[in-house]
Amino acid sequence: MMAMSVADAPGLARRARFGLFIRSLWTGFITPSAFALSLILASCIATSGVVLHSVTLQLLAGPYGKFFPRSKNDTEARATISAARLSLTPPAARVRRLCVIANSILAQALAREDEVSAALASATGLTWEASLMTTPLQGPLDEATLADYATRSGPCLVVLGSSFLRFEATPESLLRLHQKNRVGLRSAWADKLVETLGESPPVETGVYAIDNAKFLLRNAGIFSGRALLNRPAYPQIAAYAPTRPLTTGELAKRKELLLRSLARSAEDGHFVVDMLRNTIQNLHTRGSAVILVEEPVSPLLITPDFTRKYDEYLQSAEKLARDLGASYCPLQAIYQPPPESYPDYIHVTDRLSQAKLRRGLAECVRAGINPGGHDEAGFAAGRQ
Repeated sequence: MMAMSVADAPGLARRARFGLFIRSLWTGFITPSAFALSLILASCIATSGVVLHSVTLQLLAGPYGKFFPRSKNDTEARATISAARLSLTPPAARVRRLCVIANSILAQALAREDEVSAALASATGLTWEASLMTTPLQGPLDEATLADYATRSGPCLVVLGSSFLRFEATPESLLRLHQKNRVGLRSAWADKLVETLGESPPVETGVYAIDNAKFLLRNAGIFSGRALLNRPAYPQIAAYAPTRPLTTGELAKRKELLLRSLARSAEDGHFVVDMLRNTIQNLHTRGSAVILVEEPVSPLLITPDFTRKYDEYLQSAEKLARDLGASYCPLQAIYQPPPESYPDYIHVTDRLSQAKLRRGLAECVRAGINPGGHDEAGFAAGRQ
């Protein structure tokens, strides 16, 4: 018995040490200790490293991108994903790309990517891939970012919204919007414009998750749930019109805003024109044509106190397009939706009017690319 106890002593000692280790480990997790803290910190660092290097532009552009939008109305994430995919995927053979980069007014007017592609095909006899990268209150900074990514893998016919509402912006309002990182992309084109506004853009690290942390944090929770449940948020582009009729007071405030913006559009040397010029020049260097599409407004606004200034604005907008080397599409002159189509003076809601506006855009494209059987080089694309 004595000999057996002596022989078992090393094994008993090892088991005792192992039991002590397990008890110490458990005690360390349930009571404050340097050991527990070091394990937690090491786990956090390792997890953060994995997340930082696994969340990439390629991830957004791939199958997981469909889970990023927080809802079907989240057009900011949808525009980000569309631009990411275009930047990494060259256009298919014999397929022309149309990239609509605009605010909620054109989003509501055009409504559906597949129907825009169909209208273009019907008008031109060519195959088109239309991408509507529209976001609410889209300004020149997000416009430049999306235009940059949309044309990285190949040329695109880029549609930019033209509106006197563009002149309502101030440098401060543009910077505030841009700092929210609503579009989860970083662009040297936009950084240069930030500098023209007197600010220094954040230093770009080259790590997607760091450079776009606000965008990812805003979407991370919903993304995780959607990915686990395999429930993508199918996009709804026409998501901006009010769901209830505006009150008389709300309509009066909206009209006041529009009239103020219209008055500002007559100012010479407005800084947003220089920002637009910079983006169009960048697009031209990539061989991409640009068409400025005038955004529709309700005929109820065309009153005596509005008509003269509006006509002057339209003339100046067409001249500006020519000066910038872009084509101009007076969409409202091609088709003016009836007043009842506008619940708030600017957003078109009925499907028939949306279909006619899509055909109007297609006619502008046809006239530009086919004056004599030419392709999109027929547009003023800086190639002259």
